Amino acid sequence: MVNLYSLLYQLESMGFYEFVLPFLLIFTVIFAVLEKSQIFGVFKTGTGATATSVPKTNINLLFSAVLGLMLIINTDVIILMNNYLSKMALIIVMSIMMMLLIATVTGKSGDNIAAPFGLAAIIAVGAAIWSFIPYQYGYNRLFDVSNEVVSVMLLIGLSVAFVVWIKKR
Repeated sequence: MVNLYSLLYQLESMGFYEFVLPFLLIFTVIFAVLEKSQIFGVFKTGTGATATSVPKTNINLLFSAVLGLMLIINTDVIILMNNYLSKMALIIVMSIMMMLLIATVTGKSGDNIAAPFGLAAIIAVGAAIWSFIPYQYGYNRLFDVSNEVVSVMLLIGLSVAFVVWIKKR
């Protein structure tokens, strides 16, 4: 009997997650950008007032496919993409939950909403920085900081908080 776990394991063993999905992602994003920006030009269809411009899809398709295939050859890029996208998916889910929590606390009126969204912005910047930190061999280097680094970060944070407090007065 085939279950979902064995199907996903079979896809993983065939390299679906390491080659096919990154290729499809790169191909789709680049193709969409090329179609929207019309960098390679357009075909003119119709005449007069009914004339329309259609992007050169065949050139965009070929360029996107070649670039996608060239990028999946570099395994370091694929590893970076897999790490980054998995962390960003977690951050997106956490952000949605935080927005729900902020909306629950502040209510519909929108009063006193600056402080929660300021905190959300700080957390979003921290999450973006965290998503670029490499995670290898089950060891996250984010928490491997010396006491000096923590002291400097705390000093910078307190200095920024003091400047903001002075500016509000």
